[in-house]
Parts: sequence; structure tokens; C-alpha cells
Amino acid sequence: MCGVSTDSTVTVLSNELSEEDFKSAVLLALEKIGCQLVPLTIPFGNRQSFTDLLNHKSASLAFSRADLVIDLTQNIDDAYMTQSPLSETRVLAIEKTVANNPQYLMTSTGVIKRAKKVTGLLADGGRVFISSPSGTHISFDLTDCSIKEETGIPSEKGTMAKWSSGSIELFPDGNNINAEIIVMPGDIILEAQHIIKSPVRLEIARGNVVEIQGESSDANLIKAQLEYHPSSEDAYAFRSVCLGLRLRPGPEHKGPFDRNKTKGVHSCSTAGWVTFTTGSKDRLALSLTMTNASVMVENVQIFSNGKLSASLSPDIYELAALDL
Repeated sequence: MCGVSTDSTVTVLSNELSEEDFKSAVLLALEKIGCQLVPLTIPFGNRQSFTDLLNHKSASLAFSRADLVIDLTQNIDDAYMTQSPLSETRVLAIEKTVANNPQYLMTSTGVIKRAKKVTGLLADGGRVFISSPSGTHISFDLTDCSIKEETGIPSEKGTMAKWSSGSIELFPDGNNINAEIIVMPGDIILEAQHIIKSPVRLEIARGNVVEIQGESSDANLIKAQLEYHPSSEDAYAFRSVCLGLRLRPGPEHKGPFDRNKTKGVHSCSTAGWVTFTTGSKDRLALSLTMTNASVMVENVQIFSNGKLSASLSPDIYELAALDL
């Protein structure tokens, strides 16, 4: 589990809203590894109360001595990771929505292998091409493109990983992007957890959404989501493309409007799906998940019509783990 061993100290952070059975399962798993446990139960409170907790001597000591902190409270975010004592340890945050679903309680080696293959291709440079049968076309150069990798493993001190996760997010230079995005029935507006029923076309010119075509409630919802953002300049700005790498457990979806598509795990992590986002790097405005897109890095295809390419396909061990 995240590189811990018998020599490791792990602090498990929980509150009264944490699932007791799940908390017990986490503690039991750590006991079987043989590492030293520091259970830390805190009262449910607001952001200020958690900030005060970090300055409390006993809590600060529990964090600073830990090789890993497991957060079952969802109190820790990226802003806290820059502050002592959390800046001196690694944090694994486990969302409440996955506590009752054991299939989500792991980061498979398959996710890590796929991430390694994709980042290897991206490191070679060139261009990324995204298309779909409906007419979506996005392409951008990897020069000056930053990359955020989410595999569920906090790799070094001062970093936080989340379960469940599994994606690679690309932040290209938006000024050079001219694109057309057509979201189709079955695609998802992530912030609203809404499955699109009617086609909507978005035109991007020089890194900004300049036109939204569609007379449906879906188009109106997209416009409303953009207008809700406090900065109109940031709201319409091309932000990122997120490539999902995580297989979903359970049966295949029953159709394009299956509500399970928006439940259990963020759709931007679903293997083969592509999520386009607008906003600033620190604050999202809009996330549109395309469930039937194809992706190429230079001349190497990694996604084909919403599915992983053969080179990224899961092995039998990963498929077996999904049936737990």
C-alpha cells in the first residue's frame, strides 16, 4: 500500500462521519503489513478548525512523524500540502463515495503501467490529436505542455494522491489552439453529473470558447456553467485535456444514458474517456467528458472510440481484480 512496510509509520485521520467498517478495514490492512499505526480521530468541523488542528502539538507530531497519512475525512487539500507538517509527509486521501465499493479501493498496477507508457510517448514530444466520429477535432503541440499524472500513489514528501484515480492531464499552450468539440448523447457535463441528450458544438479559437451551438437544455446548461464562473475571462479559456486510464468495475453500461456513468468514480478517470476543461489552472469552469473519442500521440493511437488501444489493454490479473 503506497510503499509502506514494517518500518513505516502511518497516521490514519478520521472523524465521526468516517465509515467505521471502512476505517476498521484500513487499520486491519495496515496491521497485516506490520507498520506502526497512529489513529487520529478529529471532531467534524470547518476549514478553520482543521487549520487550528495542524497547529496543535499532538496532531502536528502525528503528521510530522508519519511516512504516510491516510485521510478519511476529506479535510486535506492541495493548499494544506504546502504547509508544515503535511509538507514533510505523503498523503493518501480516500473519498467517501468509494468506501462501500471494494473494487475502487485499490490503484491497480495496470493504471501505473498505462501511465508510464503514455508519459513515455508524451516525453518524446510531437503533437496530440483528438477526434471523434461526430466531428470533434483538437490538436496541440507538446512543447511547453505541462503534465499532471494521477495514479493514486503519493510519490514523494509534500504530495497527495487520491483514491480512486487514474488519469493524465495535459495543459498545453492554449493560445495556439483552434478546435471544434462536438459533445454527443451519452457524453457528460462533469460538474452537474449530467448526461448529455442532444448534440452541442463548441468552437475554440486561439484558446477560447467563442461559440456554443445548440438549442437544447444541454447547451443552456453548458452556457450557465461557464457564466457561473467568477471570471468570464478564465471561464472560456481552454485549460486542459484529461486522459482517463482507470478501468471501471462492474458490468458494461446499459446504454448511453446509464446513470451509473456518473457514479462511483470521476468520469475523467475512466479508461478511454477524454475530458476537456476550461478555466484557470487553479479553478475549473467547465468539464466535458467525451465517451467516444480517439487519441493519438504523433502516429501512435492510445484511445480508439472511447476504448483503450491494444497496447494499453489490461492483463488478466487486472481484469480479475475488478471482479472482487
